[in-house]
Amino acid sequence: MNDNEPLRWVPSHPFAWFPEFLEILRRRSRTQARLLASAILVGIVAGLGAVVFTIACQAVVRVALQDVVGYEAHGPARDRHCQSIPATRPHPARTDSSFLRLIHHCQAA
Repeated sequence: MNDNEPLRWVPSHPFAWFPEFLEILRRRSRTQARLLASAILVGIVAGLGAVVFTIACQAVVRVALQDVVGYEAHGPARDRHCQSIPATRPHPARTDSSFLRLIHHCQAA
């Protein structure tokens, strides 16, 4: 071949890349499987953590607002509530408690 001659493009088979792709896939499959497994594990742990956090928030609202203060917190309109959180003391539905009277007294002053 002469150095002055331009290089000619020779068409190749449309699937000439396929064997190379399979080789790369074979080499990377173990790493990708480990990455996928760790991503699934992180997702499961994050989901369970979110459920525990939501139940803990509902327990704090039940104890701090409803039982101690006497305020009936209804929460968001379509939010599910955990029914297994027991009330620390049963109380009738009331709108005026000693804490709310103290707040009204402080506002009036």
